[in-house]
Parts: sequence; structure tokens; C-alpha cells
Amino acid sequence: MIEAQRKLEQTESELLRSIRGVVNQVNSQFEASQQELQSAEAGLVAQEEESLDLSRAAVEYKAKEREYLIEEELHNSIISRMRETSVGVSLNNQNARVIDRGKAALEGSYVSPNLLLNLGLGLVGGAGLGLAFAFFVAFIDDRVKSSFDIESVIGVPLIGIIPQIKKLDAVQKAQVVLNNADRQVSEAFLTLHSALRLKPEAKDAKCILTTSTIPGEGKSFVTTNVALTFAAHGEKVVIVDCDLRKPNIHKTLQLENTKGVIDIVGGTGTIDDVVLKDVAPNLDVIPTGGRAKNPTHVLNSRSFEQMVTDLRKKYDRVFFNTPPLAAVSDAMVILPLMDGALFSIFFNKVRRKAAQFAAKKLLESNVPVFGAVLNGLNLAVSGYYYAQYYDKSYKDYYVVMSKNDDTPER
Repeated sequence: MIEAQRKLEQTESELLRSIRGVVNQVNSQFEASQQELQSAEAGLVAQEEESLDLSRAAVEYKAKEREYLIEEELHNSIISRMRETSVGVSLNNQNARVIDRGKAALEGSYVSPNLLLNLGLGLVGGAGLGLAFAFFVAFIDDRVKSSFDIESVIGVPLIGIIPQIKKLDAVQKAQVVLNNADRQVSEAFLTLHSALRLKPEAKDAKCILTTSTIPGEGKSFVTTNVALTFAAHGEKVVIVDCDLRKPNIHKTLQLENTKGVIDIVGGTGTIDDVVLKDVAPNLDVIPTGGRAKNPTHVLNSRSFEQMVTDLRKKYDRVFFNTPPLAAVSDAMVILPLMDGALFSIFFNKVRRKAAQFAAKKLLESNVPVFGAVLNGLNLAVSGYYYAQYYDKSYKDYYVVMSKNDDTPER
């Protein structure tokens, strides 16, 4: 039994060795087969890519082949035409020949241009095209240039018209009422003064705001000259420059701008400390005192409101020069403190929709808008719109008056 047991164990050991050998052999064959499979798959992918490359190359080849055939046909055609041209040039045949003679030539009469008819048609056609072009330009041009645009489209009454000044600089323009450099413009501001005095809401107004739609419409020019006109009639007037972003009043009046509205609101000065007295007879000026970093905060403060209240007590008229409405909202901030507003519009510069939008904001503030001042009217291009205001006979009248300014009135 011991021998049989030993043989059994030996047999089992051999069996296990055989099984391990078979397993290792099978594993080796499996791994080899797997490597062959991967190699075959890689070869298949390479063959597929090569096949795709061949397909793309075939398409490109066909395209190149078609281009070659087309170019070849074009080349042959050009060569053929060159040959035909060379053959035609080599021939010395006549380029033109008479096929049939006209009737006029046989009868001895010839056709010539009708000069008068052609000139008449050209004149009528040119005038018609010129008028059509003029009406077309007038139709597409939406800039404000007539009283109809101001009163009907914008919705603000036209209270004054200021002619264009060409020969004066900014300093002279700001004081044109005082220096009387342009009699026609001086009379226009006198007319504006009378219109304000006749309006019930403007007659007793003390605080008057002047603004415009966009920069460059002459609001500072209107402010200084209207204030000078009121001062010339014996009223105590002050100009307050509230354009804290781009102050201009001190430049046109040639004044210092070291102290002003900013100092009053900031508590570093009083009205008596910053006001520039007697700039003109009965006229004082309060400049901005520099540029403010936050103009809206300055104009919306209680100190500014108190300044307006104090100015009402000291002066008969207070004119506030403010920035344009389309650019910033500074004018709308101080508008509730005012008794009324003047709206400056420059002739043929601002567009109707922009001016209409700015005027709408003024009208919605429930503060009286005294009217619009049309500034910079070019009498040469204004046409028939303002013929009733400025006629040639009026110009002669102004010239006569300017020559006789030294004659005392009775």
C-alpha cells in the first residue's frame, strides 16, 4: 500500500506537471494568436487608410484631369483664333463697303442738328433735374432750419432768431450786445428781450435756464447776450455757469475761473466770495470754479438749492448756463429749481429727432419752456422761410441806424 501510495503521488505529480505544461502551451499559443490578431487589425487599418488616400487621390486626379482637358481646349481655341487673325490681317481687303446709298444723298439734301431745339430741351431737362434734385435733398435732410420744424415738429414756440455772425471771434460774440459790433444781431437780442418781457410766465421769472440739444449750438452765446440785454435795461443780473464738465462762460468773457459754483456747494466759499462783480454794468458772473469730478452730485445737492434761493434774493434775473440735453442730464437735475427755460437751436445743424427728444424732456418737466432761440441763421441759404424777418430793406435800415448811433433819440 505504501508503494502504491507513492506511485499514486508520483502519478498525480506528473499529471499536474503535464497539466501545467499544457496550460502554459495553450497560453503561449493564445498570446501568439492575440499578437497576430492585433498585427492583422493594424494592417487592416493601414490598408483602409491607404485605400482612402487612394480614393482622395483619385478624386483630385479626376479634377486635375478635367482642368487639363479644359485648358487644352482653351489653348487650342486661342491658337486657332490667332491663326484666323493672322490670316485676316495678311489680307488687304477693304474694311468697309457701300451697301446702299441713302435717299438724302441721292436728292442732294443732308440732315444737320437742330441747335435751338437741342438747347431748349437741354435747358428744360437741366432745370427739371435740378429742381428734382433740390426737392430730394430737402426731403432727406432732416436738420432743423425753419420755424415749421421748431414749432410743429419739435413742439416748442419760436421766440427769437439770431442771425449768423461771421467776422467776430468768440470773445466779441459773447458781448455783441455790449460792443454793438453787429447791429442786426443786437436788434435780434432786443427783440428776444421784448418777447420774454411780453410772455406772462417769463415776465416775472427770476431763474432762467439755457440749454441745447448738442454741443456747439450757441447756448453760452445766447446766455451772455440775453443777460447783457436785461442788464442794459436796468435789471440786476447774474450769470451762473453750471456747465461743470466744459465751462465756457469765463473764456468768452475773459474772466478767471479759480472760484465758483463748486466752492459754494462744497462749503469753501460764499456767493460774495466767488462772484465776479461788475463784469458789465448791472451784470455779475459766477463761474464754475473748475471742473467737477461728479457734476450731477454737485448740482443735486442741498447746497446748490440753497445757492439758488440766495441768488433769487440778491438779483432780479439769474441765468443758468447748462450742458446739452442729449449729452448729459445735468440740466434736468436743476430744472425743477428754475422758473423757465430757453432752448437754443443752431440753424441747419441739429437733427429734428434729436431736438424733438431733448425738447420732449424739457416739456415733460412741468417747468415752463419760454421758447426756442434759433441761433446762427444764415441769411444767404435760409431762403423764403425767414424773408419776413430779415429783408434787404431791413439791412439798409440797420446800416443807417449804425451810422447815426451818436444821434440822440427824442
